[in-house]
Amino acid sequence: MADTYPVVEVFGPTIQGEGALAGALSHFIRFGGCDFSCHWCDSSHAVLPENVRQVPRLTTEEILRQVLQLPDLSADWVTLSGGNPALHELGNLVTSLHAQQFKVAIETQGSRWKDWIHQVDQVTVSPKPPSSRMINPGLQHFMMRLTEVKYVGRNFTLKVPVYDEEDLDFAAKLHQAYPEVPFYISIVTEMGGLRGDFADGRVDTAGSLLARYQRIAQDVLRDGRFADVRVIPQLHYLLWGNRIGV
Repeated sequence: MADTYPVVEVFGPTIQGEGALAGALSHFIRFGGCDFSCHWCDSSHAVLPENVRQVPRLTTEEILRQVLQLPDLSADWVTLSGGNPALHELGNLVTSLHAQQFKVAIETQGSRWKDWIHQVDQVTVSPKPPSSRMINPGLQHFMMRLTEVKYVGRNFTLKVPVYDEEDLDFAAKLHQAYPEVPFYISIVTEMGGLRGDFADGRVDTAGSLLARYQRIAQDVLRDGRFADVRVIPQLHYLLWGNRIGV
């Protein structure tokens, strides 16, 4: 029998909201399952086990068919998201997407290495800061594999979600540890979190998110450790709020 994968949603084209591809057109494949449970996570439908158990399991061929049935295939990129897509063996899917002339991006927290990641065109490693309440002992190994000499031509970046000053210090130390890697700061959006208890369940308006963006940007500007980073809010949230599948 063919391998199957928990697929929460396949959608697009939409605007990539974060990191090196922010503003680019991309389709998305969101996989269920995650080895983290970040306090402020905005994707409970792809993380909480009770939700992931309800999603369909699809073969590579079925996933590709859904991508090709999307209403507009003008977007060059397909982004593998989650949850944590690196929990799954997706090498055949990446090969199939490349055969259809797509470029493939992945975002992962860098906790689980898979060799197929070397096939991906854009890798965004997004280590989680203290406000997530998660610890990532696998990050150093992941970065070591990602930076192997024979694969240096691949594009990879670091992107740290930041909510408060402790997160910002975490980001600065990580940037100092990997100064050669392009570095992005993404502003954490208040959306209630996995269980509805993050920040007392508050949900950001565009105005409150922009106010946090301004505060963190000002902190970055005053900190000499951040001379060459980029600071970006979640553009997709500013465009569409917390709607799923856009």
